[in-house]
Amino acid sequence: MEERMHSVHSACALGISAAFVLTLCAAPQAAFASESADSLDASLGALSASADESQAPFSDVSDGEWYAQIVDRAYTLGLLTGYEGTDLFGPSDDMTRGQMVVVLKRLFDNADFSGAPYWGSHADELRLDFPSDNETGFTDVSDGEYYTAAINWAMHYHIVSGYDGTDKFGPNDPLTREQCAKMIASWLGFYGYDPSASYPDWDRSDEVFLAYSDAGDISLWARNAVLAARQNGCMTGVPSDGGLPQFYPKRSLERCEAAKIAVVLHETMHGQI
Repeated sequence: MEERMHSVHSACALGISAAFVLTLCAAPQAAFASESADSLDASLGALSASADESQAPFSDVSDGEWYAQIVDRAYTLGLLTGYEGTDLFGPSDDMTRGQMVVVLKRLFDNADFSGAPYWGSHADELRLDFPSDNETGFTDVSDGEYYTAAINWAMHYHIVSGYDGTDKFGPNDPLTREQCAKMIASWLGFYGYDPSASYPDWDRSDEVFLAYSDAGDISLWARNAVLAARQNGCMTGVPSDGGLPQFYPKRSLERCEAAKIAVVLHETMHGQI
């Protein structure tokens, strides 16, 4: 179990970032409901409902929770584990930036690139081995941490960057939902799905306002990515009574939500959705 408990501190964004730049923002909002299993595609919901008895060893994941089957699937696939030395998953805990990059690297390690739009014919160009010594230049990414090799990988393939105008990545900072959408879009673009979503010069702001009631809170640099994550089924927002769903872009992503995202991306790559 590679993920660690951390004392995490929010940082404020220094400004609107460019492509692949991930920023942190803002103050907490009031009561928040997670994206639930209801927002999964029907095929993935059926897949989860038909799963065998839980294999995950987590004492804090109850069978009756919406995310129980999803966490079990993510654990079985080796995409998310728990807190090292414990039987805890922390489903409502904040997902950190370092943890999410580790999950994306595990997806990369498990991916079949033979059917990927670009890599299917360029698989020999893929770099597979990344060291546990920091190659990124980030001053807050230490050698030998559980996330170091994954951040090296993510930087090499332009899936993440650091805080705009700094030499910081913030591996232990909570990952906001719009930051997560940016990572998802960059991963999808790398693998070959909707690569245009990773670029800021195609402004799809109008579409965002038709999708989410709180679209005005979504940073400009994240709007294309939010739509890509919605289209893929990874992040579809929190339903509201009688209106458009809300995205809650500045909220920290919960670990149960990260499990859903990991499973959806896995099933997308393996053609099960």
